[in-house]
Amino acid sequence: MKKVFLFICALVISSFFSADALAKQTVSDTDAQIVQTFCQSSNLYAYVNIPKDKENNALIVSALLDNTYTFNQSEPITKVDNTKNPISYLFLIDISTSMPSYKENVSAFVDDLMTSAGNNASFAVATFGKDFKLKNDFTQNQEDIKTKLKEIEYNVKQTSLYSSIINVLDYYDKKERSEGEIFNIVLITDGIEYDKDGVTVEEVNERLKASPVIIHTFGLPTQSSKEEDKKASEDSMKVLGSFARATCGVHAVLSYEGKKEADLAGEITGFVNSLYLTKYNVSNTKLSGGSHSLKIVFAATGENGTLFDAEGALNIPEPCATLKPAASIAPAKEGTADNQDALVVAVDNGKALDHKNIFTVKWLGVPAWLWIVSAVLIIILVIILVLLLKKRNKPSASTGTGIFMKAEILSNNCSLKNNEFYLSDELIIGREKDCDIILKNKDVSKRNSRIYVRDNVIYMEDLNSTNGTAINNMKIFAPNKLRSGDVISIGSVRFLLKF
Repeated sequence: MKKVFLFICALVISSFFSADALAKQTVSDTDAQIVQTFCQSSNLYAYVNIPKDKENNALIVSALLDNTYTFNQSEPITKVDNTKNPISYLFLIDISTSMPSYKENVSAFVDDLMTSAGNNASFAVATFGKDFKLKNDFTQNQEDIKTKLKEIEYNVKQTSLYSSIINVLDYYDKKERSEGEIFNIVLITDGIEYDKDGVTVEEVNERLKASPVIIHTFGLPTQSSKEEDKKASEDSMKVLGSFARATCGVHAVLSYEGKKEADLAGEITGFVNSLYLTKYNVSNTKLSGGSHSLKIVFAATGENGTLFDAEGALNIPEPCATLKPAASIAPAKEGTADNQDALVVAVDNGKALDHKNIFTVKWLGVPAWLWIVSAVLIIILVIILVLLLKKRNKPSASTGTGIFMKAEILSNNCSLKNNEFYLSDELIIGREKDCDIILKNKDVSKRNSRIYVRDNVIYMEDLNSTNGTAINNMKIFAPNKLRSGDVISIGSVRFLLKF
């Protein structure tokens, strides 16, 4: 029966793909992230982080707002370092009594960041100890910033880190944004918190997720040799990392993997400058204040283009457009055939078709929607076929239960006893013989890290190893989600996990 099914699938697939009119567009999983969105004048701005393997100069972009309104890009998608849009960086510096030994590190880091930020960048300095204080207006004069840094005295006995972050977010809620401006806060601190105002980490993270800024953190780990100080510093770095992740920012830690101030400053500016600007005209749409769901769909033109998307939220303090909805993109009504819960984009000779035209356009006398349904069925059949073929090469179910995983060593300095595993509860990575994934290299601790499943999501965490654990070159300080294809680094050992 299986052979007959596979034979029929092959015939159907080959007959469909012989039709010249059928678009050869494939659906791809996405790692794209919406990093910052805001509504300004009659425009919706969305800055997106697109993985390098999905970058394409000919991307067609459309947006779906609240599963109701669709918008095509009002201008071509552009990388930030190729635009003239302003970028601002606020250096938020801890001036508590635990910071004086880092003064030269702070100055070097700020200087390196300003040097690599680009011509469109402006800067300002703010400090916090007990209170948040803005030291100067934003300026492109780097010498003014250096002067402000020299004037800073690190002599405040109280560190109100959490409440100061809330205060700076209040400041940004009222700050006027230049057209298309990207707001960045660079938090510079050792992370030691003596907040007496009762603000919690959870409250800060919730506020950050709804904020109009990107938070980057420059963590300064303790120089003490005491174990309790090291443990407190490590916990502080984890908290700083959660702040950066809440806004899709960069978490940089001094001396991690031997990285200096210039390396870490370059990671932050490199990330910001590599973002892509997508812009939409929303002048004919009434948007109320509050949180709105936003989905951006990217379609690469060409015969073998890919389709992927990014999802996020748009927070609007006040309506940014008050005109009636445009007739061409009227909101869908509940219970009708036009009620779309996802934006459909078709590519025909490099042009985007909106979701209403798809139901009226005909190719070779056949309605476009029928071609799309057929294409979806073909993709499903291809997936089934591939899975059935792959199943022959995988271990049988009798050899294990759970999620099948396969490891691939990328470095030449390590050997792997077995490269296929099943994850049912957890997998321990290390040098010891009783580990599930045994890596024979001195950089790997006896019990280095573990992979586990929680709520159907796969996580990886470091087990206080000597050299730590990194996912895609980013060191982890707490359990992190693991995706198929992620590159794991332990010291000089690098390997790939697929599942």
